[in-house]
Amino acid sequence: MVCATLSMAQGVKIYKGDATSTDTSIREFIKVKASADGGMVYLGQADEGSDANISLTKTNLDGTIAWQKVYQAPGLDVAKNFIVNTNGSYTIVGGTDNTGNSSDPSDILVVKVNKDGELKWMKTYGGSDDDEGFGVTEMNDGTLIVTGTTYSFGNANKNAFAGRIDTTDGTTVWSNAYSQGRFNYFLDAIALPNGDAVLCGYTWVLGGGNTSVFDPFFVKVGFDGDIIWAHRLKMAGSQIIYGYEKDVDGGILYAGVSTVGTGSNQNLIGKITSEGLNQWARLFGTTAGDRIWDMAVLPTGDYVVAGFNDKQNIDLSKKNGFVARLNNQGLVQQAITYGVGDTNTTTFTGVAVEGQMVTASGLTYMYGNTRGAALVTKLLWSDLSQNCQATSIATTSTTIASTDSSGASFSPGGASVDLDATTATNNLIVEDQCTFTSTVRALNEPDFQVFPNPSRAVLKIENAKAGQIQIFNSLGQRVVEATSNGESLQKIDIRHLSKGSYQIKLVSEGGQVSVSRLLVE
Repeated sequence: MVCATLSMAQGVKIYKGDATSTDTSIREFIKVKASADGGMVYLGQADEGSDANISLTKTNLDGTIAWQKVYQAPGLDVAKNFIVNTNGSYTIVGGTDNTGNSSDPSDILVVKVNKDGELKWMKTYGGSDDDEGFGVTEMNDGTLIVTGTTYSFGNANKNAFAGRIDTTDGTTVWSNAYSQGRFNYFLDAIALPNGDAVLCGYTWVLGGGNTSVFDPFFVKVGFDGDIIWAHRLKMAGSQIIYGYEKDVDGGILYAGVSTVGTGSNQNLIGKITSEGLNQWARLFGTTAGDRIWDMAVLPTGDYVVAGFNDKQNIDLSKKNGFVARLNNQGLVQQAITYGVGDTNTTTFTGVAVEGQMVTASGLTYMYGNTRGAALVTKLLWSDLSQNCQATSIATTSTTIASTDSSGASFSPGGASVDLDATTATNNLIVEDQCTFTSTVRALNEPDFQVFPNPSRAVLKIENAKAGQIQIFNSLGQRVVEATSNGESLQKIDIRHLSKGSYQIKLVSEGGQVSVSRLLVE
């Protein structure tokens, strides 16, 4: 059942929820992944309040909805993340209160569906208190590691959680709770080639003067959950991390928000080796409440990040979404801000890379979407390769040190691990980087349409503005270039193109860029 309508804009598609729906209307796309058989898949939140449920939406190359599924546990269900498994199926993780009664304890919720979105199994994990899932990772033996946070197990106020489960039916292989400070969270796990995993999250500890600070927190475990090492990155101020990725060299990237340096929230991105050694950390963006929600690694070794920044610090409840490209040292190359000039919030919470394309997903309240509408933007990542020219770089002398807890141990079945963090190791410099003044993009420009798609002979482009039309192959090579005269319908002969996936780029005379995908049969 398709329960969202589609509207188009400059590089943007908005999927509007049904205002009359009670439990199946899509309100936002939280995360995005490339599907195994082409197109994109979006994890979303369906409806809101006590009736909220989890959704999964598959789109075709042109952004139209191929299928859309809603998964309902018996209460308030909150989606957090998902993965595409090696066989093309999907695993979703989040939380549920089971009954819809906010006074009842919540559990970790894991949903397994096949490649067509059909439900295979749904299970909850937890104890007598509140528990919530944040991440899921497929290991090289096909099992899954689920990460989150738990009040039910462990000795701290709130403990980081990790459990290994069987992908066929969700049976628990092992589960453990871990703690460094008062409140602890694992948001994801990075699978290593030898079967080990690095659990990634953050912890809330007491800093100098009895102040509370958040720090990144990493624990490497073996196949059976045995701790190999654990590190907390100690920084001035607080750092809350929302995204983790494995880099092309095996290192681990982390990104989120930091109060280092200015005391105000800024975007933070950093990197450690797979053995937990510091490499670098960077701050960039404004100081008015910025946040990175998600990141992805480009084939070049550069990175793309997505999130939001405040509207000139005038109203902290109104946000602009952004997508930025950074080089492999975390230095900004270009940032594009979406939603500039409106009085509503737009934010991106997911980003993915497929071939030459970057896709970011999120939420907007523009155009009268008072309950929120799912938002998607697509662009060629080569269009994010300019150097940001608008700002100077200011360097702070903030020290970052990691702490080692090589003697930590744990007991299976949900016991806590208290990590001894006393030995400072590496020092790092945090630098302020580019602000978002290089490029802005509104959400109300018309987009062009491509049909038929897939195509094999003559391609028709509708509503193309006057400018240049370029077609790129999967290697980023330009294989077609034509001039658009702004007519309502334009035809391009593509009979010389080989079978495969291509990107179509329209650069208007005004400098606006629109991108679409094409499949040649």
